[in-house]
Amino acid sequence: VLIQGGNIIATGEGRTVVKERTDGTEDSGAAVSITTNSESDSDIELTVTGGNLSSNNGYAIYEGIAVNENGTPTTNNTKVSLVSISGGNFAGKTGSVQVTGYKGKGFITGGQFTGNLDPSYIHEGLTLSANGKIVKTSNEANPDTSDVNILGLLVLILVSGCGMTYSIRKLRHS
Repeated sequence: VLIQGGNIIATGEGRTVVKERTDGTEDSGAAVSITTNSESDSDIELTVTGGNLSSNNGYAIYEGIAVNENGTPTTNNTKVSLVSISGGNFAGKTGSVQVTGYKGKGFITGGQFTGNLDPSYIHEGLTLSANGKIVKTSNEANPDTSDVNILGLLVLILVSGCGMTYSIRKLRHS
């Protein structure tokens, strides 16, 4: 499954545990729901690079293993082999993303998220900013000085005759 753009708004009842229906329509209330059940027979990959995904009652994205009427998982292993989120806007009443069957970590490298988001989903070296955007982790204690902007170097050369000392640092922005 590849989502590159568009708008998906879910309005169904939100569920954090999904009951199996062998017709392939387990109800989670998510804008995108990938649920493994006893009838699932192939690997599924989910890649999101853009779009607006929201749920009025559940998660924007839900992945998990369905349970039977007794509450027992219908299978021991998910059929989801890849989850990758590199962009898009995600909002859900319950949370942005819920992934319980797929055991990969750090599969989010970009995007804007509203609501709860498990930190283990975020790729190493990135963090969720206060405004819900995935950004590079700040490392102000050890700033990267390896890349010097050419304009900054020219300014330094021009004013070097003034007897002042300057420190050139790579500017970071998100």
